[in-house]
Amino acid sequence: MRWIIGDIHGMLRPLEALLSAIARQDAHAQLFFTGDYVNRGPASCGVIDRLLSLRGARFIRGNHDDIFQLILTGQCFADNDATNDPSLAVRWFLEFGLAETLTSYGIDAPELREIRRDPAAGLARIRNAVPDRHKAFIQNLPPVIEQDDFFIAHAYWYPNDLTPEAPLPPRLTTNARARRDVVWTRFAERQITDDKTWSRTGYFGHTPTPFYHNLLLQPFHPIRGPHVTLVDTAAATDPRGRLTAFCHETEKFIQADREGAIVYQGG
Repeated sequence: MRWIIGDIHGMLRPLEALLSAIARQDAHAQLFFTGDYVNRGPASCGVIDRLLSLRGARFIRGNHDDIFQLILTGQCFADNDATNDPSLAVRWFLEFGLAETLTSYGIDAPELREIRRDPAAGLARIRNAVPDRHKAFIQNLPPVIEQDDFFIAHAYWYPNDLTPEAPLPPRLTTNARARRDVVWTRFAERQITDDKTWSRTGYFGHTPTPFYHNLLLQPFHPIRGPHVTLVDTAAATDPRGRLTAFCHETEKFIQADREGAIVYQGG
């Protein structure tokens, strides 16, 4: 069966718990990930190491991964306020969990203070700290995954797309706004609950489900609407948050808390 795992954000303990729980239920599980592997949580380096060990797993990029690539390589998939200035991306994302990521790669507190003081000078230290195979992982993340019956994008797809069954990547190649939307934009509540023109289910991360408090049936559970499922359940943004693995075939899900305890299994 196919399992979609929400935004990890450096939270290695719940990731390990979910991988073990899935393996106990499904010896032939196919794993898909919604992006945002780094920042906020304490173990981004360990998370990427673990993801690289998973045979056959598939990954897309999130906005945090895109910014991390900009810092590491000077390039990114979607234009943003720091596109032409990686040092600005460092200063910007130090407020959104980058410091924890850098610590996980061995950058100590005095070095972090220097990076905060002079991000441009700190770029070389950051780039030297991240192994080449981690850089390659981040750089090669695609924006979407497509299956015959579902697709995965990090943040958003247009609910009234008139050609939803056509391949998505070519449209992203030619449309800069679509590239930004697919990794940065949030759904409005009415877009989740309204009918879509898609026939495939879209799975998304990016926006923690408590953001849509009017739509939550239970705290920190995924949110489902017509042809859409949101699986970022705030693993790294709320002390009560959870990491979710959602099974496409059964429509059931497993959740682990921040300490790595399985706290929910069901539908």
